[in-house]
Amino acid sequence: MKWIRSSLFQPLLAMIGIAAMMTGGLWLGKTLVPIDKAVSSSAEPETGNLTRVEYVMEKVGSKKVEAEPALSAPTGANGYWIVEHYRQYEYHYDANHRFLYKNPTQHETYLRYWHAR
Repeated sequence: MKWIRSSLFQPLLAMIGIAAMMTGGLWLGKTLVPIDKAVSSSAEPETGNLTRVEYVMEKVGSKKVEAEPALSAPTGANGYWIVEHYRQYEYHYDANHRFLYKNPTQHETYLRYWHAR
C-alpha cells in the first residue's frame, strides 16, 4: 500500500510544480514585455475602388455537327458531335457584394462531346 501512495504523490507533486512554473512564466512575460500603444490611423478609406471582380465562363450556344464517319467519329459509332461555345465574362460587384455590371473578355472556348444514336 505504501508504494501506491508514493506512486500517486510524485506525479501530483510534479504537476503542481509545472503549473507553478508556467504561471510564473506568464506573470514574468506580462510584466517584462512592453506592449506598444495603439496609434490611430491617419489614412482615409477609399470609397471609389471597393469593387470585386469575378471571372465566369458563360455558355453562348451549342450546335449539332454531323460526324464524318472516316474522319472524326469514334470507331464503329453512329451519332453526332455536340459543340458548345463558352465565353468568359468579368462580373463586377460593389463593396456590399451587389452586382454592378459585366464585361466580355477575349477568352472563348469550345467543348465538343460525342452523342451516340
